[in-house]
Amino acid sequence: DHLTWSVLQVLQSPSSQVPDFLAQTPHDVAGSRGRYSTARRIADLFDGYENNRPEMLQQWALGRDGDGTFDEHTAVVPLAADQLWQPALWREVQSLIALPSRAERLPQLLADLSRGNIEPLLPQRVSVFGVSAVSPGQLSVINALAAVRDVHLFLLHPSVVAWQQCRQQLAGRLTLRSACDATANVSHRLTRSWARPSMEAAALLRGLSAQQFAYAHPLLRTLDAAPQVPLSLLHQLQADIAADHDPSGTHPFAADNSVQVHACHGATRQLEVLRDALGHLFATDPTLTPHDVIVVCPDLPRFAPLAASVFARGSLPVPVYVSDLSLGATNPVAVALTAAIQLVAGRCTAAELLGLCALAPIQRRLGLSEDDISTIDRWISDLNTTWGLDADHRSEWLSGNFAEGTWAASIDRLLMGAAMATPSPRVGPDGIVPFDDVPTGGLRTAGLLAELVARLRVARTATLGDHPIDYWVDALTNIARSLFATAPNDAWQLAQVIGAIEDLRTNSILAGAANEVPLALNDIRALLTDINSAPRGRLTLRSGAVTITGMVPVRNLAARVICILGLDESSLRSSGSDGDDLLGARPCVGERDPRVEGRHLLLDALMAAGEQFIITCDGSDITTNRKLPLPVQLIEFKDTVAATLDPQALGGISVDTAAEQLILTRHPRQAYDESNFTVGKLPVAAQPDQPFSFDSGMFDAAIVRREPAATLPSGTAAPLPPLVPDTVSLVDLAQSCTRPSRTYLIDRLDVRMPGQPDEIATEIPLDISPLDASHIGTDLLAQRRRASTPDQLEQWRIAQQLSGALPPRELSQSALNAVESEVSKLIQSHPDLAELITHSESALIDLALTSTGTEPASVQLVATLTDLAGHTLVRVHYNRPNPRYQLTAALHLAAAVVAYPEHPWKAVVATRGDSSTKPKPEWLTPAAGPQRVAAAQHLLDVALTLRLQALREPLPLFEHTSADLYATGCIDEGKLDKDFRDTYTKFLWEDADPDQLLPAAAPLARVLWDAYHSFLTDEAS
Repeated sequence: DHLTWSVLQVLQSPSSQVPDFLAQTPHDVAGSRGRYSTARRIADLFDGYENNRPEMLQQWALGRDGDGTFDEHTAVVPLAADQLWQPALWREVQSLIALPSRAERLPQLLADLSRGNIEPLLPQRVSVFGVSAVSPGQLSVINALAAVRDVHLFLLHPSVVAWQQCRQQLAGRLTLRSACDATANVSHRLTRSWARPSMEAAALLRGLSAQQFAYAHPLLRTLDAAPQVPLSLLHQLQADIAADHDPSGTHPFAADNSVQVHACHGATRQLEVLRDALGHLFATDPTLTPHDVIVVCPDLPRFAPLAASVFARGSLPVPVYVSDLSLGATNPVAVALTAAIQLVAGRCTAAELLGLCALAPIQRRLGLSEDDISTIDRWISDLNTTWGLDADHRSEWLSGNFAEGTWAASIDRLLMGAAMATPSPRVGPDGIVPFDDVPTGGLRTAGLLAELVARLRVARTATLGDHPIDYWVDALTNIARSLFATAPNDAWQLAQVIGAIEDLRTNSILAGAANEVPLALNDIRALLTDINSAPRGRLTLRSGAVTITGMVPVRNLAARVICILGLDESSLRSSGSDGDDLLGARPCVGERDPRVEGRHLLLDALMAAGEQFIITCDGSDITTNRKLPLPVQLIEFKDTVAATLDPQALGGISVDTAAEQLILTRHPRQAYDESNFTVGKLPVAAQPDQPFSFDSGMFDAAIVRREPAATLPSGTAAPLPPLVPDTVSLVDLAQSCTRPSRTYLIDRLDVRMPGQPDEIATEIPLDISPLDASHIGTDLLAQRRRASTPDQLEQWRIAQQLSGALPPRELSQSALNAVESEVSKLIQSHPDLAELITHSESALIDLALTSTGTEPASVQLVATLTDLAGHTLVRVHYNRPNPRYQLTAALHLAAAVVAYPEHPWKAVVATRGDSSTKPKPEWLTPAAGPQRVAAAQHLLDVALTLRLQALREPLPLFEHTSADLYATGCIDEGKLDKDFRDTYTKFLWEDADPDQLLPAAAPLARVLWDAYHSFLTDEAS
């Protein structure tokens, strides 16, 4: 960490020769490498050179720009021209530090140590445990210490036999890897492919004067004592590796549970399958306890959040403890701080701020509840909030003072709406459009939201510009204290994060002085990423639970059961070689090689397993179900198993097929698949007479899934018992005549269909959708109904522009002009319509209706007719023509005729017209004569009858299809598709065949529309 700050300070010098560094700016685009990240990467390179090849830095200190090796003439191998900036930069860093590096001091230190000139503060015997590989630099220190101390190096190696057969004797010398193939004499295929670091350690150690002892693998000692002992497949594999002979093909083809590979669909299924596989082991072996199981995971962050919940499910829950987690995975405050800094560094979209509100430290600080967050979520849509804390924040991306849709503008609207009533849209003080939908309890929520945004604005101001690390430490600490709080028992979370931030100040001190290098916000984000990814705490074993951890912390740690969770191509793929890493250009024996380290970890896990070795991996794509190829390492392992089997005992199948049948199980996509609960469908070697899964919840789901789905077409499902309400409204009647599926599902079964989830808008709209235009047009019609003055209409127009729902500037003018044009055409479609819509009389309806079914029922119709102009019902809709509008108006007209027969009632229905036609109002006039009231009563009674029938069973009655069916005698599938836009109608009738639907749908359409036409005259104008 100290080296990083030194490199960063040198990089700020104009003399810096690092390519492209000086061209970077504090506001690099996302994804580019920041200044701190560049310095950290270079510091990591220098640290790697110092630990793995100190000879390189020793040459640089002498002014020789070499890579630490020598050619055949013992001349220094020079660096490539495009890498000469590294030794130059390293010398500048060393000049700044003003102290010799460890690499420079190492030769003299080793000489003094071996001569006894230095008395190390160590006991007389020093033992080094748990290492599988060693570099030449490390070996030189151990060898020098051995001159004055009794040093015991306990090196773990997969095969003592392979060690002894290693012919290379480098005696710790720095040797190019290309000149020394340490695996040349290895016989076993896995050792040759996976154990190169261990074999290179053997080559480096051989030739030293140190006394070497070889301890055979316990399996080999057991076989020497009792050669006829039958081996499990796992033990056979381990014995072959330990003895370093390629599999002999003598193992019987017999299923045992010692080696298992489970191919699954995604992370959750891998955890579910591993839980059940362990469950069978626990069920069959009473001596096996959870702490006897270690689960190693190449990609721990992917599985850690899911592990505890998945392992706790089922009738045989397995206790689990996830260890080796980073600060960001264990500390909610660290996660919240990263999210807050990312928010103020970015555009602060509505979705991002809502996600921040959901974090526990934020909720605790402000007192936000789940209801508050739901309210804020609704306000985001209602207030058209998109992104930006305020206009100033938005100006970083968008020129001009454009505040509509920012958080500041939305909060102003909320608070203004709470202070003043606004029944109609208008512009208040300071150009704010009050939001007139703030409930009494919502005022507190609005205040909390305003406080959060105010604190975020302060945080953004504090993070503007470039500042030294001292400033940033204080700023981050203030932001954390301002935004986050924890419960008293969790106070350590905030203290831990603030302590980690304070460490940045400490680590940056150079020569006793604070570092003054200016850092931008993207550098601070990189620093926070380093803090969050750093491991915290210690590895906890024997906790009484199954331990899940990364692969490195428990390397070579023996356990009865070793599991590898997530052995997938993505988790095993190395990051590749770094073009600036000089060690990779000419690698030497014993130096780290990321490409083979993962393989060596797999071999360590295999050799550490005592009784069972279980692997899970992705075997199929979770979305497409496409079969995925197994990782190369897993294929090599399967090939080794195949070579271990006796081909004479396979019954004619190939060894590859036999190996796959023996160890590989491909699992279904869903945990509730029947094969998980059917004996014999999925192999269970430990309990062959039992199904694979223990998940009782998924078993119940599988049972439900087996039951045949209920079919709902009319005539096949038994009607429900009658339900006769005391009263009914005109809205109920209209719904039952046009969308009876809603009546059945909502009013009778109390079922609500999930709507399409609304995505939170994160962009400023550049146009308006047809649905948005419909809402604006309907709102404008309401203004015209209120006989608004030109000034009021202009206020409405300005309010719409300031609401954030419209595109900015001139684009909003265009959108509003289009809507106003449509409304004008609609109102001008009849000379009297402009005056009629301004009337707002009403009439009360209280009538007795009687159903026309086989069992007549009497229900009271209670309603209020609105939008009356004298004795004319005015129904104007900013929508396209729909038979529902005419039918609904006819029901309203019939109620008026029956309730007040003495008046000459009529109705006008106006819609926008089809896309190719002009609006044309339709006048509905009751038929004249003595049967006028009776026809109106009959229409209402038919509607009631349909209502009562729809409460009992699904009715094939539709708003578009039924009217067309009445007119043509056939079902138009295009009309049916229109009706299926209603999710309730679609749910009940989408699978129905139109030809089978016709016999039931035609009589209903005829009954309804006969009553409609009997009531009205044929006149329309």
